[in-house]
Amino acid sequence: MVKQNKSFDLIVMGGGVGGIIAALRARRHGQSVALIEKENIGGASFNWGALPFQELLKVAKSYKTIKRSKDLGITGVESGKIDLDWKVIKHNALDRGKVFRDHIVQTMISRGVELFYGNSEALSAHEVRIGEIVLGCKDLLIATGGKYTLPDFIPSETSNFYTPKNFFSIEKLPKTMTIIGGGLIGIEYALLMSELGVKITIVEQDEKLMKYLDKDLRKSLDQDLFFHGVRVLTGWKAHDFSSGEIHLKKGKESKKIKNEAYLSAIKREANLDGVLRLNGLKRRNGFLLTDQNMKTTLPHVYAVGDVNGRALLAHVASKEGEVAADNIAGINEEVIYELLHYNMYATTQMASLGMTETIALENGFLVSVAKFWTNGLRDQYVKVVYDKVSTEVLGVHIYADNANDLICEAVYVMEKSESIDEFSKLIHSHPVHSMEIVDHLLRG
Repeated sequence: MVKQNKSFDLIVMGGGVGGIIAALRARRHGQSVALIEKENIGGASFNWGALPFQELLKVAKSYKTIKRSKDLGITGVESGKIDLDWKVIKHNALDRGKVFRDHIVQTMISRGVELFYGNSEALSAHEVRIGEIVLGCKDLLIATGGKYTLPDFIPSETSNFYTPKNFFSIEKLPKTMTIIGGGLIGIEYALLMSELGVKITIVEQDEKLMKYLDKDLRKSLDQDLFFHGVRVLTGWKAHDFSSGEIHLKKGKESKKIKNEAYLSAIKREANLDGVLRLNGLKRRNGFLLTDQNMKTTLPHVYAVGDVNGRALLAHVASKEGEVAADNIAGINEEVIYELLHYNMYATTQMASLGMTETIALENGFLVSVAKFWTNGLRDQYVKVVYDKVSTEVLGVHIYADNANDLICEAVYVMEKSESIDEFSKLIHSHPVHSMEIVDHLLRG
């Protein structure tokens, strides 16, 4: 291929959510933009993560509803004959992501973002190579994401050990599965697969699952896992794999587990393959170090999304991409991470924003808690942590079917550093779960 040279105001390395948003935002600011993606536009979210996963959740919930149709007053359904066609389920899930991916590609092209495909390498802060093509830029944005890994003791030839990225390569729905890692992703897959009838075991080396969450959310997750029949082994460390068995140890104890399939949900690593030549890029715990303007330690180089390790969530990457593009265009903006919520998509959604009750107490606040059930369901609730003196909202933690919608109202209130009374000024349609917040507060 003949070497070509072309220069842009901004080059974005990586076509996940963070890179897409940054590219489109930069175009809005009138900058010329090149976006480089080595696989498919959309990153994890569109190709194997959030969107396909939500399609699987729809199937799981429908499956559960059909099985109890008689209880709901629906007759004529023989629940004993219901089965799951895993091949069709997978196809539909991946197709949903593809529809969104195609739409995003057309949107970027129509708005003037130039797309390049292939492995890219940053030669400097102002030059990126794709094969035989070298592109120049004033500023460089690294959005190369993270990568899922298998535990280092898993032989490379193992055929039934998966990561979230190749999860859809599972050809037949297994009867049993062990998940290594009891964080957000591990629990999401555990609850999903158990709803589809798979017997799940979670292995987590910490003594508690997701110990950074509010204590009520942790309790709800534990109860939900128990209700779904998920076996949870906390404090156990996986250390070997042989003869199709995972070897575990806990102090002087040891045990083995043999299942049809295994899923690695251990923490992702930054994908830095294309930026190793850039001298001066400092890292923190293996991820690129950035400030709240999304600047790295190298002038004219920014980093957003999983590659900076600040919060491995798509909506965080989206906000980071927006802020990075603004700063590149000379508009000073910051990401306030304390106001970005943590969320989980599962059979029941979970969302968390701000301080937990424990953290608020440790920080010296005179803490009050308003906790109430949504829609009359005793296992779904909104918990508001606030300061008893100022009534300022310090944190909101939700476990409910639509937690990821409700949390946005909390973001609005906390961005304004407002009192808990601010919730009562919001107007809602009737009847929706969010009205429960208002009704509770008005009742005092």
